[in-house]
Amino acid sequence: MPPTTNDAASTGGFPDARDTDIVIPIIGLGGAGKSTFVNYLLQGANRSEKSVIVGHGQDPCTTQLQYVVIDGSCRPELKDFSDRRLVFVDTPGLGRTDPKGDIQVMGDIVKWFKSS
Repeated sequence: MPPTTNDAASTGGFPDARDTDIVIPIIGLGGAGKSTFVNYLLQGANRSEKSVIVGHGQDPCTTQLQYVVIDGSCRPELKDFSDRRLVFVDTPGLGRTDPKGDIQVMGDIVKWFKSS
């Protein structure tokens, strides 16, 4: 199964969530390479046709949650997860000048998980 991306996921949740999904949020400072890391995972799964948007330098690009779904059977290294899906959630960066921004990002992450 090819991975899917949803650029409009935000706090709207993940409508195709399954009880067996392994959901891994990617959280860190703005400009640290979270989106690049997610795209690297997609390339390693030979699924780079679906990717998340990546900013350049320290300019933040991810403004809402984006997720990709990778079938656990896509790589031999994931054989223990062959009957499960890995869901990587790319999140907006933390550490902006306004601390209220970090609180908003964390709140959006919590809302996303609650609605998924």
